[in-house]
Amino acid sequence: GGLEVRQRDGTWLAAQPTVRRVSIVVEDEKGNPVAGARFEHTGPNSTLRNTDARGRSEGETSSPQFVVRKDGFQSRLVTAADTIRIALRPGEV
Repeated sequence: GGLEVRQRDGTWLAAQPTVRRVSIVVEDEKGNPVAGARFEHTGPNSTLRNTDARGRSEGETSSPQFVVRKDGFQSRLVTAADTIRIALRPGEV
């Protein structure tokens, strides 16, 4: 189930996840854009999509952290923030 919060009167309420709008740039170690990078574990109702040809994606996530993956690069665990710049290193997924 979901997270519940106990109120002062003793009743329980389902906690609503905080939704954050994020702007992401994914690059390789040399600063070149990485197109087609995907985001996993972004929470329910995430609107994050794979990066475009410029290595960019924008959308919403309710997860405090998520994983960035691209074939041929090492995956990265990222903490959600308003603006994120990620450098992926070549290697296993």
